[in-house]
Amino acid sequence: MPDRVGALWLTSFTLDDKTDVAMDTASLIGRPVTDEDLAFVTRVWNDERVAPAIGGLRTAQQLRGRIARWSSHRHIHGFGATLFHERSTDQPVGWGGLQHSDIGIGERLTVGYVMAPDVWGRGYATEVALESVAHAFGELGVDHVYASVLSTNAASRRVVVKAGLAVQCEVDHGDHVEVIYVVARRRG
Repeated sequence: MPDRVGALWLTSFTLDDKTDVAMDTASLIGRPVTDEDLAFVTRVWNDERVAPAIGGLRTAQQLRGRIARWSSHRHIHGFGATLFHERSTDQPVGWGGLQHSDIGIGERLTVGYVMAPDVWGRGYATEVALESVAHAFGELGVDHVYASVLSTNAASRRVVVKAGLAVQCEVDHGDHVEVIYVVARRRG
């Protein structure tokens, strides 16, 4: 049974004798992304509406490697990519959460999310972003959370703003512009 912490539901898992926490939200149940999720991750990642916003098409082998990196991150840090299912249907809808990522200004703790197009517009990305920021400040005690979004991804840019992040800078990579967002923990 998950524990309720403020606006955040936490579900504990045991991985290699280590307790791990995956986030739940009001509408979504989270658990670590595993190899068994490869078909879902491949279908969503390679959707023509999703791939351009997250680095382009990937082979199953590349995505298997990505899942392995997510699992390694979770093992090292105790948090990471979380697969989310709708509470009402138990259907997978996407993945996201907190991850140490190399973004245009170096390695930072970032919030990210990828939702299947058939659930766009339901507010799930916003739920994941809000709960991730709350977890970062409340449970991890970090001072800043970042997000990296393509300048052309208006929907994702709206999500990070709803989660309290603001533009820090833009990084021009020649073929695309990366917008870096940040939010600082409020003190006092």
